[in-house]
Amino acid sequence: MSSSTTRKKIVYVIGHTLPDTDCVCSAIGYAHFKNLTDKRYQYTPARAGSINDETRFVMEKFGVPTPIEIESLSPTVSDLELHKPILTRECDSVYSLAQLMREEKVRAVPVVESRGRVSGIVGLSDIAQFQDRKSTRLNSSHIPLSRMPSSA
Repeated sequence: MSSSTTRKKIVYVIGHTLPDTDCVCSAIGYAHFKNLTDKRYQYTPARAGSINDETRFVMEKFGVPTPIEIESLSPTVSDLELHKPILTRECDSVYSLAQLMREEKVRAVPVVESRGRVSGIVGLSDIAQFQDRKSTRLNSSHIPLSRMPSSA
């Protein structure tokens, strides 16, 4: 895949919360350096507050765009490395779900209905509690997940 069709994750380079000239210029310079030396991400200079008159003058004097202002530095879900979701359907057997959870090394799996909407979450404890109430073994019965109580 060529780099023109691959969208890189943006990493904002930010100084302190009262951005003076050296802080803003350092963010611009470091973002430029990182873009030259690390091709995994797109480094973008930013600031965490309003710039002062001196910094505005310097940006205008040298024709450098003022870095964007980031209003919140709190991480969001989009900052996480997301993986392909592991899920199961309501009509899948409890046994196949247990196998999936073991293979994928997960403790809970979202359950989707026929239209693809999440209808609940099944965890290991749900499977254990359900199996305790049944006299048959999981590997000899195919119990639809829709018969299990939903945790959601």
